[in-house]
Amino acid sequence: MTPIEHTLSLSNFLPNTPNSSPSPPKVAIVVRFKLKEGCTEKMLECLAENAKFSEQEPGCRKWEYSRRIDDPSEFAIYEIYDDMDAIQAHLDSEHFAAWKAVAPELWEWKES
Repeated sequence: MTPIEHTLSLSNFLPNTPNSSPSPPKVAIVVRFKLKEGCTEKMLECLAENAKFSEQEPGCRKWEYSRRIDDPSEFAIYEIYDDMDAIQAHLDSEHFAAWKAVAPELWEWKES
């Protein structure tokens, strides 16, 4: 998993916003994968469980997934954390261990 630095700020999208300053840099992770045939329902359960706990972690600013419109067996997970310590806490969590125990068996391929 290779995190990338990402700056989140509404002022990045609104021109000439008075008294606004950019937020400190955040760390973003994007994970893409394609499911094996017949694994969609199990993956949706896994994603819901992972999201439920990940969104509550200190330092997690965003955790969401999407499905590709023209190939619903392809997914992307987009995560934003305050810093590398927050990512490490996520990787060390019980819910991430549960994800790692199930998700790889469902993937045809994965990249992050």
